[in-house]
Amino acid sequence: MCKPIFTPIAHRKILCKEDGANKIRKNNFRGIVGSSIFLTNIRPGIEYVISLMVIFMSHPSIVHLKVVKRMLRYVRVAITFGMDYSY
Repeated sequence: MCKPIFTPIAHRKILCKEDGANKIRKNNFRGIVGSSIFLTNIRPGIEYVISLMVIFMSHPSIVHLKVVKRMLRYVRVAITFGMDYSY
């Protein structure tokens, strides 16, 4: 069970490639982001987050992983919303 989140990304979240955070394994990050791309067809509200994470696929860090996890928690809650017309 996860804590419900009602927005896919934190307000005014600033991300950069060299943020000083510990780097994570590229394969795991790419797998999560790649698997999430198909969700943009049914949840267009996460398209912005996915497009941001694709930029950081070459040098992912803990900060980027936290953003992806927040997006997944949003999707978990958004399933109960019905259709998403936030685009």
